[in-house]
Amino acid sequence: MGKIGFTVLFVLLAANCRAGILGDGDGDGKVGLSEAVGALRIIAGITVPRYPGDVDGDTKITLNDAISAVQIAAEMRTAASVQLFERSGLLYYSYNAIGLPYSLESMVSTSVTPRPPSYSIDTFKLEASGANFTIVSVSAADANHVVQPFFSGLQENSVVEAGKSLVFGCSSQMTGGRTADLTFHFKIRETGETFYAHYRFKSN
Repeated sequence: MGKIGFTVLFVLLAANCRAGILGDGDGDGKVGLSEAVGALRIIAGITVPRYPGDVDGDTKITLNDAISAVQIAAEMRTAASVQLFERSGLLYYSYNAIGLPYSLESMVSTSVTPRPPSYSIDTFKLEASGANFTIVSVSAADANHVVQPFFSGLQENSVVEAGKSLVFGCSSQMTGGRTADLTFHFKIRETGETFYAHYRFKSN
């Protein structure tokens, strides 16, 4: 049956324990649809609406159908993903996979001559496979009100298309010797995964 199938059996048993072995209290070889939907939510990690006709919870489907639905959903979830990479060194094409969700705390100090108007603190790349992904809840702020930080390369509702990548940077104006307290944040709408980077940033 496979690992997913056995896990589904366990979840269905737990959710429908009142019905007896394999959730089949009446001996008809079927399980409650509401329990199967609950297992689908747990195993596949996706949103499944309640079946509108299952008001009293008596709608039934076969156990094999429940397992098949979860296996299909899990495979779809695996196929569709968005990955995060961080630029490595000075080579613009060299990236290391770091994954999502992502959280970073860092201190950065730099002096650049001639002094540019802004500075790219870190550069990242998002790669999508199997589906498009939308970036939402984009924010960049300085708690010390020294500069106005910004994302370069992405904005609210930017879309990472399937099979493509999106390069973006956490950037800031130069601080003139003061220390800025910068936070950068966004969320992937389809997965709920977040990006968060916090920098104590000082420059000339």
